[in-house]
Amino acid sequence: MQPADDFSKGMKTIERAIIDGVWAAGRNLTTADFTWHRGQAVVARPDLTDLQVRIGRRAVVGIFSREEIEDSADRVDLPVQEVWSGKWHRANRGRSRN
Repeated sequence: MQPADDFSKGMKTIERAIIDGVWAAGRNLTTADFTWHRGQAVVARPDLTDLQVRIGRRAVVGIFSREEIEDSADRVDLPVQEVWSGKWHRANRGRSRN
């Protein structure tokens, strides 16, 4: 098994930051509530990748650049509240849908 690359590690780090923030707010969230790149396999790393997070009937969608995901391999620089509120990095074009 190959070690995780920065892209894969960044996706996991972003998920963990969001999960920690949601749990701190008293709600439940697991990795099963995350959908990266519309559920398609990401073999070649795309320039932009969308992330959908579902909590109950609500969904929040954010757009991350490949560089933002790779830069998050070790940590997420923004406070979790900003990550969860949709104020993701400058390339984010997040929106809420009911």
